[in-house]
Amino acid sequence: MVDAAARIHEIAKAAREHAEYLERGRVRKRTTRAWVYVRTAEMKDIEGLGGWEIGKRLGIEQSVSEKAGERSDFSNVRRAVAEGRKLLDKVYDGRWQVHAAEQKRRAGIE
Repeated sequence: MVDAAARIHEIAKAAREHAEYLERGRVRKRTTRAWVYVRTAEMKDIEGLGGWEIGKRLGIEQSVSEKAGERSDFSNVRRAVAEGRKLLDKVYDGRWQVHAAEQKRRAGIE
């Protein structure tokens, strides 16, 4: 009976450690993605860069239709900028564009 309880404890511990490992991986991926979203919004709204330049600098791949030559609107970058703006609006209480304009002014970018 003691051996069975010890074995169950080992299995439960291994399952818990595996679940924690999987969760950390998901959190890391979401955190990385959020960083990319925020950075694309900064590059677009403060630095004034276009989609192609942002994609090149951050390694954002073109969509399938862009690779096929059907489109050239950098939709993956555009989506990342939109997500970044949403996140930054939450941080700046809906005033991201005001903050971005101030940062742009301070940097002397126009």
